[in-house]
Amino acid sequence: RTLDGGNINVIISFRIPRTEDEFRSIPISLSDISERVQTERAQRESEARYRSLVQQLPDALSIHREGRNLFVNRAFAKLFGAEDPEDLIGSEVMDFVHPDFIGIVGRRASELKELGDVTQPQEQKLRRLDGSTIYVEVIGTVPRPEP
Repeated sequence: RTLDGGNINVIISFRIPRTEDEFRSIPISLSDISERVQTERAQRESEARYRSLVQQLPDALSIHREGRNLFVNRAFAKLFGAEDPEDLIGSEVMDFVHPDFIGIVGRRASELKELGDVTQPQEQKLRRLDGSTIYVEVIGTVPRPEP
């Protein structure tokens, strides 16, 4: 608490004395981290709003890395027959690809990884969790590196 009644966030640093003589004077350092805490809180709130928005999209969306789903929205879970989006986290992306499209999807993924940007929409056959076939239009993108 500050003298004017406000609150600040601090990191307190000190060294534990090794001898009894050192107990007479213990240097303590305070670092004000209020701005960092406020920035982190704002970022968490922004991420929560974004996640909520993405969960409400009517289009199926998945985010994956190295062939595994890191995030799927509710529409994606419903489309593939999962009870909960969390049920698909960590699943192999290629497990959803119909065997007729394995080569096509592999080539598109390689091109996307190499060239970046966004793929053109393409109709594909995919498989639901129960093994049934669905026909969908797929668009892929990769994140652009920040400058």
